[in-house]
Amino acid sequence: MADANTYQSRFTLRMTALYFVLTFAITWAILIPALSSVPEESLTPFFIPAAFGPFLAASVVMGINRGRSGLIQWLRQVFKIRMPIVLYLAGAFFLPIGIGALHYSLYWVLGGRSDLSTAVPWFIYPISLLLTLLVGGNEEPGWRGFALPALLERFHPVPASLILGFFHAAWHLPLMNYYDTTFGWYLFNLIPLTYVHSQLAVPQVASECYPSHASTFRYKRDFQFYSDAGRCASGTRHLVFP
Repeated sequence: MADANTYQSRFTLRMTALYFVLTFAITWAILIPALSSVPEESLTPFFIPAAFGPFLAASVVMGINRGRSGLIQWLRQVFKIRMPIVLYLAGAFFLPIGIGALHYSLYWVLGGRSDLSTAVPWFIYPISLLLTLLVGGNEEPGWRGFALPALLERFHPVPASLILGFFHAAWHLPLMNYYDTTFGWYLFNLIPLTYVHSQLAVPQVASECYPSHASTFRYKRDFQFYSDAGRCASGTRHLVFP
């Protein structure tokens, strides 16, 4: 019987490498021909399937290496509702509205005036939110549900964030001209964002490694904790608790 305080790696190095290869292959196979031959105003129908590249790659890798049951288990874990639905709605609707109201209030207090008659109609926001999920949110199950946990099994969150941030930015390379930006700017944005996500993911990864100590993870923030929690692969590493 396996020790409760040991952990078997869910993501092998081969799986991780195959994931990145497939992610780039799927997305670039759609994006590069579309960007070179389709008018700019007609690109959205191509962006949607291209953005599924990371998610499709992760699904293929899990299906090949873990079988149908492993794929289903991974999908359930990725799409598991971890908080009340009302909090998701608050984050999607009320938080942006509150931030916008705060910005406008500060602008008004400081003497600014604006003509709201030229503002975009309110119903455009939920439409834009849906489009954002289709051309951006659909990639996240691959990056955050597969790549980040796979890297955290082997690396401290800092190098894991640097690695994933680099690949995530490089994945956008065909779009640099379209977005009128640079690879360096994408790195500047994605690496800190990835690090924030890693801070949320480490306690989950560690609690799966050492379920008997799950309740203490949120309080442990030292380097050794992150090193062990992020690299508890193949049942060879152990966390030390006071």
